[in-house]
Amino acid sequence: MSKNLKLVNMTKKNNYLIWEEIEGQKSIANTIGEKFLSIEKELSKFFKDYERLFFLGCGSSYHVGIIGNFLHDFLTDKKSYYVHSSDFMFFERAYINKKSKNNDIYLLLSRTGHTTETVIASKILKQKGLNSISISSMSDGGLIKNSKYPIILKNLKEEAVTATKSVVGFTIFVLYLTFLLANKLHLLKNFIGNSNTFYSSFYDYASSIEKIILKNNFNKYVFLGSGPNYGVAREAELKVKEMSLSNTEAFQTLEYRHGHKSVINSDTLIIFLISNVCADYELKVAKEFKELGARTLLIGDRISKSRSLGNYDYLIDIDLGVEDTFKTVFYQLFGQLIGYYQAIKKGIDPTNPKNLDYCVTINLE
Repeated sequence: MSKNLKLVNMTKKNNYLIWEEIEGQKSIANTIGEKFLSIEKELSKFFKDYERLFFLGCGSSYHVGIIGNFLHDFLTDKKSYYVHSSDFMFFERAYINKKSKNNDIYLLLSRTGHTTETVIASKILKQKGLNSISISSMSDGGLIKNSKYPIILKNLKEEAVTATKSVVGFTIFVLYLTFLLANKLHLLKNFIGNSNTFYSSFYDYASSIEKIILKNNFNKYVFLGSGPNYGVAREAELKVKEMSLSNTEAFQTLEYRHGHKSVINSDTLIIFLISNVCADYELKVAKEFKELGARTLLIGDRISKSRSLGNYDYLIDIDLGVEDTFKTVFYQLFGQLIGYYQAIKKGIDPTNPKNLDYCVTINLE
């Protein structure tokens, strides 16, 4: 590290409330695991003989749905769909199959349980007598009241406007649910062990991201991820935009080659969320974009031990040797850290960015 690089003072950094919530992710794999196992038998009964699963949400919860859709369809033999709550609210006919409605399950996600579009979707499902299950960190919202099977994860309740710990916690719960539906619940214990190992390096990851952000003056961040990492890229893009009011984008890795790459330059940082399955192709794209002038950050898992990385600017290797499904949780940390340090660099409080509300509601009167 350059001697003249001035790092953010640790005392000042800890003054931001959202830092505590990002840091608090270290223990939630265990606490969510305990909660999940306490209702495992009830969940098994609720999902018995289901045919289709729909994930409904807005904002970060919508991104959890994108991740959940991939995890479910990748690990089970059944189909699921991710639907923005507003689309369901306006176009419910497209998402309700009369022939199999008793066997369809609708999983609704909302940090507060008050999100207008998701609450209205829950009312529609209740009126039609359909099977709805909800996940929230608060117990007083309309979403919880309307759901057949409400799940309240109180330990995920946050004070910051920008959601961090709750998004990761929701993703973990959905991951555990997918393990259950795929008859792979033994993976829950494996995940918790790997999570403890991953977060033991939390401050090393934070330091690495801090140095990258403070050493450069990026005016655009692009997050690229394929398969399970696409939803992660979407969430990272939102986190950086929310916290630091920065220009951000997110795409499937190879999709960015189709026209979008025309606007990249040396002030663009492209973050590659490398998967096991797609790594060879993703690394070729990273090399291509580096040659076009972009700055590149590779986030992977033991990729340097088995592959030729080509030319890149930065590399963070989580060095766990885990399957791609686990990375949908671990990779989320890096988007949060980029947003956090970019906000600090710009003099913005990442806890309470402008134009945002803790609870997103619409006055319909």
